[in-house]
Amino acid sequence: MSYLVLIFISAIMDAVTVKVYVEKWLGKPPLRISTMAYWGIFILTELASRGGQLFMIDVSQEKAMVSQVSAHIVIMLVFICLYDSRIAECISAFIIWVLGYLVSIGLSDVVVITTDQMLYDGGITHLISVMDMYAQFIMLPVLIIILVVRNYVSGRYSFKQLVIVLITPMISCYLYLIIPEQIVLLSGYGFIFVLIIVLVLNVLNYYLFDNMVDNYKLKNQVTMLGYQLEHQSDKYDQLVLSYKKIGSMVHDTQKHISYIRSCIEEKEYDRIRTVCDRYEEELKNKYVVSKTGNLVIDTFVNSAYTFAQNNGVKFHTDFKFDKNSIMVSDYDMCIIIGNLLDNSINACKKQKEKEGVYIKLAIVQTDRHLVIDVKNSSTQSDVGGSKDMTHGYGIQNVKNTMDKYNGIMEIKNTYGEYETLVLIPINQD
Repeated sequence: MSYLVLIFISAIMDAVTVKVYVEKWLGKPPLRISTMAYWGIFILTELASRGGQLFMIDVSQEKAMVSQVSAHIVIMLVFICLYDSRIAECISAFIIWVLGYLVSIGLSDVVVITTDQMLYDGGITHLISVMDMYAQFIMLPVLIIILVVRNYVSGRYSFKQLVIVLITPMISCYLYLIIPEQIVLLSGYGFIFVLIIVLVLNVLNYYLFDNMVDNYKLKNQVTMLGYQLEHQSDKYDQLVLSYKKIGSMVHDTQKHISYIRSCIEEKEYDRIRTVCDRYEEELKNKYVVSKTGNLVIDTFVNSAYTFAQNNGVKFHTDFKFDKNSIMVSDYDMCIIIGNLLDNSINACKKQKEKEGVYIKLAIVQTDRHLVIDVKNSSTQSDVGGSKDMTHGYGIQNVKNTMDKYNGIMEIKNTYGEYETLVLIPINQD
């Protein structure tokens, strides 16, 4: 096989490795230099590395291999540093690549020498070129396996996705170890053609599957945003209802003021006392159940209380906290309280038997946390998790908010009761 063909294929493999592995590991960061300068450096380093092999004619195989491996390691270190990424990520990418390359060059050494002793007739330079090229072919599936396992450990891939995407590179590694015995002695170029086909399948498989995972997650994010928008629309409707209630209260108040004025003019003071007592009681029962001083909490609690009154649901509250110690923004508190109460309300709506249906909300402050505990009655069919999509996304939104504040969320779903417990760190100043 021509020496020029070998170094050309090896150079192409280096380029593929840089694009597939380095950019995937680092997350496609921008370059510190222009793209043209980057590829210019790539070509120059490849020419220098391959040209250096010509001076290894009179050296031993071991020294030639050490020189070639060292050159590759230095070159890869240079290319990784050309990416504008964090030092820790660059170091981890480099270390993993070195390990993968050493494993690949070791396998290449065994395969090439044991399957084609005639390669020695081409001299040490030809042998090193063949081993280097074959190591590049073996290394790419190895690095893909490493990337896939990394995605699984980070939570980006599920176990099922891990198994599916590992099939191709693992089969490829096996083929790379057995096909030389069948092909290399028959036709050098046929051997290269098979290697390239397997390589292309690996790259296509990884990129297609990786993009499919990205699209799936993007679709979930779009769906979540849609439910968030729907949730905000519901909250807007609740606020509109609250304003209508306020308008109704103002209207009733005007009538009561007119009546009180008439009683004053007629000096009917006992009637005034009766009207005031009755109106105060009506305000407590009809309009306001929560007066914590936190507008978000009061709004959602009063809205839930109205639902409970209109649907025969028992609604219990227990508030013991200082509003000034809450470090959660109104927007995030809206997500927490709104979603938790909405889940309880939806669960109560699904229960056909209204006897014993309840919602319990406790917001209590401890020395270090604001504790929000929401309980609601549930049926046996609810145990094990709700299949309602809005319920799932609502809980996920609460969990994301908890992560933002380093809080804790715990869910208990037992026969007869569903409970969500939230602990939010409070301001200690």
